[in-house]
Amino acid sequence: GHLWCIDPAKPGTTGTDGVRDLSAVADNLDPTAPANKDSGLLAWHLGGPVVPKPTGDGRDIHFGRTLSTVAVADGLLYAAEIDGYLHCIDALTGKKHWDHDLKDGTWCSPMVADGRVYIGTDSGDILVFPHGKEKKEPTKIEMDQAIKAPPTPVGNILYLHNGTTLFAIGTK
Repeated sequence: GHLWCIDPAKPGTTGTDGVRDLSAVADNLDPTAPANKDSGLLAWHLGGPVVPKPTGDGRDIHFGRTLSTVAVADGLLYAAEIDGYLHCIDALTGKKHWDHDLKDGTWCSPMVADGRVYIGTDSGDILVFPHGKEKKEPTKIEMDQAIKAPPTPVGNILYLHNGTTLFAIGTK
């Protein structure tokens, strides 16, 4: 998988078709490919194989596949992988601050609210991390069914859906 950050405000270059191009398709997954590095649009990229390949239990990729959107707050970007990793990344530079093995897959997008990062898992847990550059262990909320959608905050209420039931958590 690959996570690309572009800056559409940059002047960039225009291709032969008159369109500014950043090509994350076919053989142009390489951020150093001319279509990408010369586009002027690429702010940073995270992905591809780890070189040299780690020995032992280390992951051999920087970022895996995802179905989720990212969450950004206070200059930090949170991104989740289908295989169950949550990453905290500097939104401006792409430098990874930390990652966490969720111990289960996720289709859920991370969500940031009130100084916390929320992410649901396929086994039905919602993990709640303190928002920040330093990794801290999460609190776990057991929901008993896969969480496919991120929690939604509205005022002082946090809405959670586990596929069959909508929960509203808050104070009266």
